[in-house]
Amino acid sequence: MNDGIKVLLSRWGRWAIKRDSRGLGYPSTSPMFRDAPKGDGFGDALPIGIAETDILAVDAAVMRLPEGLRLVVIYIYQRCYSLRDAARRLGFSHQSVGKYLADAHNKISLDIENQCDQNSRQSPMVHRCVKNKLEPAAA
Repeated sequence: MNDGIKVLLSRWGRWAIKRDSRGLGYPSTSPMFRDAPKGDGFGDALPIGIAETDILAVDAAVMRLPEGLRLVVIYIYQRCYSLRDAARRLGFSHQSVGKYLADAHNKISLDIENQCDQNSRQSPMVHRCVKNKLEPAAA
């Protein structure tokens, strides 16, 4: 399994939790406090070291998964269940959840690599795609 996909999915999971709880964006307080230090739920919404296009690409790739695979990814990365807990809650066997998760990792990885030309130049996915195609990076 690709460790990069695991890292992207774990960061996507935390980002998706904040997005779903409306913790992204700016606080709805007085403008007088605009320069005050911001807490975890406000200000820059993206995880450190991850480009916005990468998080959005992962989000789109997860949403394109078949329902069973998408549920496994959500239970593991958003709800932070163990494989056994996710299997029990979804009604699957422990082994099948592991297989579904591996299949989801592969599908997400392929989906992101197919979309790599649309990512920003700063994205590591673009540089990997450019190297694989043996083309110089376009300006």
